[in-house]
Amino acid sequence: MQLSFVENAFVDNGTVNIRLMLDDSLFEAIDLTTGQVTGSGTSVVTIKPAGTLANDTEYYVEFPGGKIIGMITAKQLGSVQDRYMWHFKTARAAPEEFNPRHLDGLELWLDASDAATITSSGTQVTNWTDKSGNERDAYQTVAARRPLVDTIDLYGQKVLYSIDKFMDLSNDFLK
Repeated sequence: MQLSFVENAFVDNGTVNIRLMLDDSLFEAIDLTTGQVTGSGTSVVTIKPAGTLANDTEYYVEFPGGKIIGMITAKQLGSVQDRYMWHFKTARAAPEEFNPRHLDGLELWLDASDAATITSSGTQVTNWTDKSGNERDAYQTVAARRPLVDTIDLYGQKVLYSIDKFMDLSNDFLK
């Protein structure tokens, strides 16, 4: 977290508290004289909590016994006592990257964007490894039916392209 001032500031002693807006409970009390507070002598003071702030949560900052003083005006710059004077909300957590393995009942995952899963003979695809963990690879033993290794980009995803060629799946999978 950063405090920006119109003049250089001197961080004095005392503490800064980070509290939850929801119930005023203390998240962390930070001693202004520790390495968690930097920037004394500059116009930007950085406060680094040791704990991890929760996602999508509102907090406020207070300086109950500490202060930041302007170096030119000698006025107290960082005397925040009101919970609404410096409050903020943390960002929502980034969504997890989609992974088909997290789908319940996944039987087969053929991923054209993963070149390591495609085996070829010349320009023809002979085997396409199943990434589901079920070892249900697609294959084609008949050369005339093999799709080409060349790929096209469809909505940002790689796909194998063929008009009249296809891969076979094991009979066990199709039952």
